[in-house]
Amino acid sequence: MRQVIGPPYPATLTIPGSSWRSSLVYQDKVVLARPSVQIGRMEGNDVVFSDPLVSRHHAVIRWTPSGYEIEDLGSANGTIVSGQRIQGRVFLTPGQTIQIGTTHLLFTVFDRVESVAVGPILSRRRESALGFFIRTEWPKQYWRIFLLGLVAYLIVAEVLLLTQNLHLVPLELLLASCLIPVVFVIFCFEQNAFADMPFSVVSITFTSGAILGLTIAAILEPLLLPPTLSSSSAIPFTSALLIGLCEETAKVVAVLWFLRDKRLRSELDGLILGAAAGMGFAALETAGYGFVAFLTGFVNSLSSSSSTTIAIDAGLNQMNHSLVLRMALAVFGHGVWTAIVCAAIWRDRGQSTFRLTFGVILAFSIAVILHALWDWAPLTQYLSDSTNPLTVVVVVLGWFALIGGIGLLVLSFFLREAVGRAKLGPNTPPPPPLLQALLAEILRPFRGRPAVQTLALPAIPSQMRYCPRCQLMYPQDQQTCTRCQGSLVSAGSPPQSP
Repeated sequence: MRQVIGPPYPATLTIPGSSWRSSLVYQDKVVLARPSVQIGRMEGNDVVFSDPLVSRHHAVIRWTPSGYEIEDLGSANGTIVSGQRIQGRVFLTPGQTIQIGTTHLLFTVFDRVESVAVGPILSRRRESALGFFIRTEWPKQYWRIFLLGLVAYLIVAEVLLLTQNLHLVPLELLLASCLIPVVFVIFCFEQNAFADMPFSVVSITFTSGAILGLTIAAILEPLLLPPTLSSSSAIPFTSALLIGLCEETAKVVAVLWFLRDKRLRSELDGLILGAAAGMGFAALETAGYGFVAFLTGFVNSLSSSSSTTIAIDAGLNQMNHSLVLRMALAVFGHGVWTAIVCAAIWRDRGQSTFRLTFGVILAFSIAVILHALWDWAPLTQYLSDSTNPLTVVVVVLGWFALIGGIGLLVLSFFLREAVGRAKLGPNTPPPPPLLQALLAEILRPFRGRPAVQTLALPAIPSQMRYCPRCQLMYPQDQQTCTRCQGSLVSAGSPPQSP
């Protein structure tokens, strides 16, 4: 069945200045051409502001049978309508001014609108995925910083191999370990994901995930793992589970102290904090793996050759292989797993500081199992020194891509849910149990959903009339409100004081 939704009447927002952008702009006005128009600072809103006083998801304007309503979504600085800070939902009348951040938006109806007006607006959303990606991402800096850092790493690595100047080893380790985590943080910053979250919180989370998380893991693992593990080329699955348990616990501990921060209450906050802590952990761990790879290659080569130069060259080559592999796979690992766990913690906490629910245990178990499968890598036991190098690359990267892809799918569920709940505001009902929600997400592609068709804005007379008290719209020949029997005023007139 096809569900048809239409607007109560055609209306627009007139927004001055250049600190905003929207895909719903028509003739220099934002047309309220969707059942809900999201306003905020984070990418993905229908009207995106760059004003630092605007929250990630600040407010929403919705269609209702009685007219348009606006709701503040729990923003830090509030939404002001006609000089009054609103609480909950408030109906809008033409001519009213909405203040969001430092910007004043004017809500009006169209004087004369043709029914085709919405077509060009909505059709802009149908551009190719590549075209949309280029248009939105080209102005940003994160990919430029990534390319610059990658070129710097390649240059330093080549110079180090040519000169064997070991003073460059720390620089190469720093570039390789920090490139992806730093680019990730810059990407989130440019998406305005850190809006409503002090930058000091992000910095402390990243640093604590690196230092505190790695230190706790370094203490726990020798206590739980068998001493013969370090001498084995393959990690048994039980040992891989213990490694995952230790490291996921250590990273979550590095984030838990932010549960007492009353500013960070949403599922999206937990997801971002978890990702930041995981990326910090990954940065130091990558540097550690690179250093160990250098020592291993150097010692192994030195034991079979008396040439120090050859041994250093072998150590550098093994270090480069380790660093390149870990850089290529950085987006699949620690940041994803910790984000899943912390999103579930913040999701199920409600108004409590912390609640140990089945959903939290389930998310933690998923992260530990994904981590264990990543470290276990059972297919590598079938590889030998005589295996074709291309086969080795395909097998290793294929396994990591499979496990990493599963993690990204789980994370995408939490991300969609977190953003969706943020768009509903502080009065969002509690989420369903996590297992139920995950099963529904898995079955979603197999379930048909009713199509929703957005009607074009109807043509209206040059003047409409509305009731300032009841905030209802009427045809131009109507003189009194059918609800309160009060006098109607022209839709273009400014709102009258009660």
